Amino acid sequence: MIDKPAPQWKLPSLTGDSVSLSELKGKFILLEFWFPRCGSCLAAVPHISEIANTYKEKGLEVYGIEFKEYEKDKLMDYVIENKINIPTLYNGEDVAVAYSVMAAPTFFLIDRSGKIVNMQNGWGKQKLIDAIEKNLK
Repeated sequence: MIDKPAPQWKLPSLTGDSVSLSELKGKFILLEFWFPRCGSCLAAVPHISEIANTYKEKGLEVYGIEFKEYEKDKLMDYVIENKINIPTLYNGEDVAVAYSVMAAPTFFLIDRSGKIVNMQNGWGKQKLIDAIEKNLK
């Protein structure tokens, strides 16, 4: 999937609106596919928040996509309980299939032209930061 256009999607957000990839055109995006009670996903939470804050001013937008068919109310409680503060999108099963996600967490970097420039299975902070630094333009 690297160097290919990112599959399009539109998903509901826990804030009540929806977000689509087409609306984000021209932005540098990090997507994290995750699901509740995923140990590696939880371990990544504070670091993803740190990465989002560090690179926000440089144009990085970070979104979490929950892809295991979780109810909105239960997911909202889970997000609050675990202090997940990046924008969370849900009902992402079909999007996960389109992106060939097989495990969680899985990360995708999408450049400003809408092309996937990096994909990472599993949590690895430095590897993710290196990919962001390399592709941040």
